[in-house]
Parts: sequence; structure tokens; C-alpha cells
Amino acid sequence: MTLRGIARRLSDVSVADPRDAAMGPMERLEQVKADQSAPSVIFQRLTDGETLPQVAKSWSVPKGEFVKWFTTEHMQLYDTALKVRAADLALEALEISDGVPVQAVGPDGKGLFDEAGKPVLVEPSVARDKLRAATRQWHAARFDRARFGEHSGVKVEVEDKRAPVDRTAMVLETSRAMAYFLAEAMRVKPQEQVFLPAPIEAEPVVAEKKVEKIEGNNSASEGAGLI
Repeated sequence: MTLRGIARRLSDVSVADPRDAAMGPMERLEQVKADQSAPSVIFQRLTDGETLPQVAKSWSVPKGEFVKWFTTEHMQLYDTALKVRAADLALEALEISDGVPVQAVGPDGKGLFDEAGKPVLVEPSVARDKLRAATRQWHAARFDRARFGEHSGVKVEVEDKRAPVDRTAMVLETSRAMAYFLAEAMRVKPQEQVFLPAPIEAEPVVAEKKVEKIEGNNSASEGAGLI
């Protein structure tokens, strides 16, 4: 049974085969893996805007095991699908920034129409449109960094054209230089120390007492001696 048959039976339980109804999630996953058309169908659904978890839910298979299987065994196909989505998102961001009218979408993902049959357009909003454009640009940069990522676009390569250095010769030359400087340092005589004489201690100077002679006293003394 092909994947389209599985999807049809899972979406319409009334016509499902009892054997498919009794099949568990892991059994359905093994059936998906065995189908050779599975990778191309998944690729188509990814480029249409679905995600791997959404595909897994629609087929009632374990999300983790399904995503692990496809991103490991079909990594190149998954990377190509993301690049296709990146281009679509970049174009959508450009349309939003240019102010192109967008048709309103209902909960079922289908476009809305008014009573006259004309498409219902979303009212413009600068803040909302800026956020929508930035969100699409961000995802486009993550899905395809080489084309839509933020980079300068200038690739600088530096080539070292210097001759290779012989580290052994460099170490020997450094050792010789150090030995030379050490030998020169050993040849230099130490400077003789100059010892200054000890300072001579000076004898203490005693102040002389000046004796003042008073003439009047001297005269009295002389008179007393005469008596």
C-alpha cells in the first residue's frame, strides 16, 4: 500500500481496513519506511509548508522516531526541502514589506471570501507586517545560511609565506647567547668597597664663666684689709 492510500484510510475511518485499524504507530512507521515513495512524498509536503511533526501526526506515526529516521537517512533531501522553504519565506517577506494585499485565511487554512465572492483582505498594519516579515526572514536565514544568513560576503584568507622555523636551531642559538652573557658576567670584577673613616668624637665644650669685678666691692675689700 502506498502512502497516499495510508493517508486516505487514516483520514476516513469508515472505509479503513480492519488490519490497518489494528496496526500500531510503530508498525505504521515501519510501513512508511518500507515504501520507496515515502521520501519524495515527504519532500513535497515539506516544500508545501508542512513540517515533519505535522506529517507524522497526519500519518499517526511516532513523531520522534519519524523525525529521527528522515533527518538521518534522508538528511540531504531534508536540507534541500528547507532551502526551498527558505526561498519561499524570503519572497513572502519581500511581498509583506512591499505592502502587497494578503487574503485572510480561516482556521482550515483556506482563503476567506465575502458575500460577493471577493477575497477578504487583511487590513494593513505596520507593526504586524514588520513582525511577519522579520519572522520569515529569520527562518529563511536559518534554513539557508549561505544565501539568506547575515554575513559580510567577504572571505579573507591569510597565507603565511614565511620560511619554516627550525625550532632546534633556534633553541641552540638561544642557549649559546645565554652562555655567552653568563661568561661575560663572571669575568667582571666586583667593585672594591670604599670604607670611610669613623667620625672623630669631639670633646665637650665647657662654657667659661666670666667673673665680673665690681669696683666698689674691690675698694671695700681693700679698705677692710687695711684696718
